Amino acid sequence: MSKFKAHSHYQMYRSDFVFSDYSFIDEEGTFRAVLDNKMWGRMNLTAFFTFEDGRRIMASAYQNNDYYLGLPDIDVGSTLELTFLKGKRSSRICLRGVTLIAPPPAEDEEYN
Repeated sequence: MSKFKAHSHYQMYRSDFVFSDYSFIDEEGTFRAVLDNKMWGRMNLTAFFTFEDGRRIMASAYQNNDYYLGLPDIDVGSTLELTFLKGKRSSRICLRGVTLIAPPPAEDEEYN
């Protein structure tokens, strides 16, 4: 794992990252996805994922959920299993579980 935790708002907006490619999820379930990027918010960490079916989803994790569900310590490019559930007091679907399936490929493995 790298020392990089997540980008700041300033770093993300100055980068060429395209936020408009991502939307919030509209269904409950467990999905496999690659972690594309991470950004600190005021009281949350927003993570950006590409699902196996090609959908690009963003989701927030909060500090009271096991230190942002462990996302700060997971490297960008890792394959994850994500669990999304409706909240107990609202109909909003939230990220509730993150399991590391595979770390990102080593740089020399990407081109082989």
